[in-house]
Amino acid sequence: MSGIKIAKANGTLLVEWQLLRIAIPLTEITEVAPNETYRGSGRTAVRIGLPAGTTDRVAIRTRTKDYIIYTSDGRAVSEQINGYMLRHQ
Repeated sequence: MSGIKIAKANGTLLVEWQLLRIAIPLTEITEVAPNETYRGSGRTAVRIGLPAGTTDRVAIRTRTKDYIIYTSDGRAVSEQINGYMLRHQ
């Protein structure tokens, strides 16, 4: 996953990469899906990871922001985040 760590704590999705740490409340996430663009759609997206050398992109859409995770295993990232969301409900 290119050094990207994803975890859940207290109803929050935690995404860490290098010196970046993002906390996204699970209740704010509206969609987790593969992304075919490098920039996101519509709004400006927060980009996490290195686009060079990765084959997949996962978009996390919230009510206010979009996030794009650059990874080599988009399916595993999506399943992990969706699993956290299901267990949170």
